[in-house]
Amino acid sequence: MHEDVACLTRELGHWHPRTLAARSKVSSWFLDEGLHTDALRLAEAEVADRIAEFGADAPETLMWRGGLAWSRRRTGDLDTAVTEARALADDCVRVLGSDHVDTHRHSSTLAQLLAENGESAEGVRLARALYAESQTFGLERWSETRSLRTTLITALELNGDVQEALDLLDEEIKVESGTLYGIDENLGDYEMKRLEEWRRRLVAKVASA
Repeated sequence: MHEDVACLTRELGHWHPRTLAARSKVSSWFLDEGLHTDALRLAEAEVADRIAEFGADAPETLMWRGGLAWSRRRTGDLDTAVTEARALADDCVRVLGSDHVDTHRHSSTLAQLLAENGESAEGVRLARALYAESQTFGLERWSETRSLRTTLITALELNGDVQEALDLLDEEIKVESGTLYGIDENLGDYEMKRLEEWRRRLVAKVASA
């Protein structure tokens, strides 16, 4: 696979669509195989190359910077992940605006990383603000608001606000139960099963509190 990328780079160039697709395929393979350190090295190189070629604020660079922070998380380096995610969120606010969908997406990542890194109160504060703002867009950001609700539930649970997390999770379960999928989609009902398992865990925590 690495040989394919090297060959495409020589023949077509570093930024040719086929070369980009091959590098993306390698990254996905690393993640699927649990090779998180290799995925991190690839993400670091990709971000460095993109910053050098296009600048730190280019849309694709911003996307890859988000992936880099998440790769740090997978290797257990939460401190650096939070630092990079915070810088990315700040840059998105500056470049795209505070209510842009990509700003919300990257800021949501920051909120989760904060909560996971022992700064759960700050994570809750940020996730709550993002969730409230996203709700004002209505159906335009229906799926994004659901994602932010999940981030807020996670942060609340980590912060010990289990009952509030459970109440919000019940809202999400209600929405999922009314979601219509295509004939070949969601055949295993995996999302509802995940939510129900999460609910059982939160119920147990509330009962033991």
